[in-house]
Amino acid sequence: MFRSENKETLRKNARQILESLPETVREEAAQRIREKVLSLPVYRNAEVLLGFAPLPWEMPVWEILTAALSDKKAVALPKCLPGGKMSFYYIQSPDDLEPGFFGIREPQAGRPLYDKEERIPTLCLVPGLSFDNTGYRIGYGGGYYDRYFALCPAHITLAGITHSSLLTEKLPHTGLDVPVDLLITEREVLTFEPNAASPTE
Repeated sequence: MFRSENKETLRKNARQILESLPETVREEAAQRIREKVLSLPVYRNAEVLLGFAPLPWEMPVWEILTAALSDKKAVALPKCLPGGKMSFYYIQSPDDLEPGFFGIREPQAGRPLYDKEERIPTLCLVPGLSFDNTGYRIGYGGGYYDRYFALCPAHITLAGITHSSLLTEKLPHTGLDVPVDLLITEREVLTFEPNAASPTE
């Protein structure tokens, strides 16, 4: 699906699909995604988990973040900055968040900065409205993640999080778009090579 449509149409259609998911379906999918994330070697080996504060129609990830904190991993969430920039800041609980750009909860001022140039094994959970079979995504059009990870260090693994209904064969993308390394749905985990994807356990 989605192959011949432009990005704005894709965003609209994908959000409609997400918003139409019954809450029970969303919660069950989130639980299965959580189980898959926590079983990944890249999660077990990570010292830092970069997460996000989900919007109401996105897959809930709070239980993943809570599990990471319980596993003694550092957890950081994104904060939008002037000039279209974004940085991640460490948190210790949801109480360290406040409403930010677009109503998305983000770390309060004064939280410690995550430095992506430090060679700390890191797993980053990447939100998106839709993903394709080569790891490319449709976000909300701001380009924050693509700019932040334009030169992604090798110690950071990007893992897309989505419902299986938002996985499609191919999405439009440019040289500025950054694909994820893994895609995790309630049904499967996909790992990506350039221009290809294959299921993994």
